Amino acid sequence: MPAAISRDNGSTTGYKVTFNANGGSSTPAAITSTRTVKYAFGGWNTNSSGTGSNYGAGTSYTPSAAITLYAKWTSSYVNNSITLPAAISRTGYTFGGWNTNSSGTGTNYSASSSYTPSAAITLYAKWTPINGKVYYHHGTAYGTVSSP
Repeated sequence: MPAAISRDNGSTTGYKVTFNANGGSSTPAAITSTRTVKYAFGGWNTNSSGTGSNYGAGTSYTPSAAITLYAKWTSSYVNNSITLPAAISRTGYTFGGWNTNSSGTGTNYSASSSYTPSAAITLYAKWTPINGKVYYHHGTAYGTVSSP
């Protein structure tokens, strides 16, 4: 029997990552990652579904009659990364990247960074208020304060 044969790897739809601007403008479109399917040759089997008798690759086998042996494959998936959207805007705030929690208390991810999803997820924009200064001189205000 042949010791090993090969099978092309493929790809399939992975996980959907949606984005919530969390009060900001221009919510980025959702991105669906891909998953690479990797196949490994696992020997031979007498049944196409793999439920028959197994024979290891490279082993000796003496058939007693005509027989068809089927390649047995095991598959695994590798999640491919996506690039997170760049900065978005919100008046009075600085964009601080993406977070797994709308309150910003989850896991942080930088804008434009690589991210590998392991499940469908929504990432929320994380915002930091811009603090301004106001100076008063004889009853006149100078400077600005951005309102959140």
